[in-house]
Amino acid sequence: MATGVKLAEESKPKGLDLQKFVQNATWRELLSELVERKELDPWDIDITKVVEAYMEVIKDMKVLDLRVPANIVLAAAILLRMKSDTLSIFDAYQDESQTDGQDMQMRPQLSPDQTSGLSPKLRIQPRRRITLQELMDALDSALKMEVARAASRQSDNYTLQKIVIREDDIDKKMAEVLRILGGNTDRKGFAAFSNISKGFGDAERVILDLFMPLLFLAQNGEVVLLQEEFFDEIFIKLADGHDGKG
Repeated sequence: MATGVKLAEESKPKGLDLQKFVQNATWRELLSELVERKELDPWDIDITKVVEAYMEVIKDMKVLDLRVPANIVLAAAILLRMKSDTLSIFDAYQDESQTDGQDMQMRPQLSPDQTSGLSPKLRIQPRRRITLQELMDALDSALKMEVARAASRQSDNYTLQKIVIREDDIDKKMAEVLRILGGNTDRKGFAAFSNISKGFGDAERVILDLFMPLLFLAQNGEVVLLQEEFFDEIFIKLADGHDGKG
């Protein structure tokens, strides 16, 4: 472990204080810091380089056994998809441009039919390089869309009425989970299920005292639950206007 910590310290961007970022950082601040420390041009960002640097910082945080803010982890998953979408479209356009003899640096104008199948995360023109502000705006929109879509799905999918449970008991557990979330969400209002569950002991307590109350809170619209893929991390987002104090 000591060797891993040493390597992480040596590989991190010069001057980047991981302890500072793990305490109360946002993905936006991390991106800005990386662009500055890596001496990237904010008006001409190489999305591949910035995403790789972003993922390296998260890897270093985990090597150092630091608790990574949930909003930074969720943003990382979306950044990877944005990178993939951007480069895929660029490569397709590059092939077409070579055939037609067009300038490789032109921004293609995509028709509605061409863009309809893209993931909602991509709201930037398909070039390898974009501005830092474009990247942040696209990521911010994607995060908001993820939360909105998750909220819409959970309002339709959760059918908890068949679960037999005492109303006063579940109300107490919901209030307790909200209280815990209020003290453990990051500045963007996100928390990671894996981090919250550490305080609940065995698997039975996690299910009965955390997971089930979370489902009821989600059904009531007090939290939003997001999961990129089955068995992946579950991200918990306090609903707008909620501070976790009930």
